[in-house]
Amino acid sequence: VFLNVYIGLLGELYGRAVQRKSQLYNHYLASYAYRNLARWCRLSCETCRGE
Repeated sequence: VFLNVYIGLLGELYGRAVQRKSQLYNHYLASYAYRNLARWCRLSCETCRGE
């Protein structure tokens, strides 16, 4: 009985960890894309460069 409970608990924790991993990875990709987009806008914008 205890082994079944342990396996169920372990499966639930693993499922949550997979969701959290996916969330963290997507957050990283979004922040990286935002930084690159902001850098591109700064470099390509004539008014930002003062020309």
